Amino acid sequence: MCYLSNADLVAALESCIAFRLAKAVGIDLDDSTAYRGLLPHLPLIWSSRGNGLSQNTKRRVLETGELREYKCCDSLQSHLSRLYKKAGIPLGSSHSGRRTFAHRVLEKTGDMDVLANLLGHDSIDCTLRYVSVNPGVLSAMFKSAV
Repeated sequence: MCYLSNADLVAALESCIAFRLAKAVGIDLDDSTAYRGLLPHLPLIWSSRGNGLSQNTKRRVLETGELREYKCCDSLQSHLSRLYKKAGIPLGSSHSGRRTFAHRVLEKTGDMDVLANLLGHDSIDCTLRYVSVNPGVLSAMFKSAV
């Protein structure tokens, strides 16, 4: 599930949907499972070649020595990095955006369960990797406690 509250993001998605409908890319207006013509089993974002962006299976060894497989969309990740650079954020990435979002949600709500849900995580352990405590918040808490 994804909650969209940024007007610019909603406008960009509306533009993307309008483009796909106009070009008949990945749509079926007669399919009863389609949402606004978009088929739920097809990707939302398509490449410039007219293909859905595909996910690759990656493998890495965790600190515990356990081998973990996960899916990653390298082409979408590269596209987001290019967008960050164009916006003047040279070190921006898909995950830096998620970490910033996580930090802001936690700062406003203080609720790890809500944050885990918004990030789509099954466990808080996974969510903990996205957050860090703001030193300014720690300092303010210390001053108010002393």
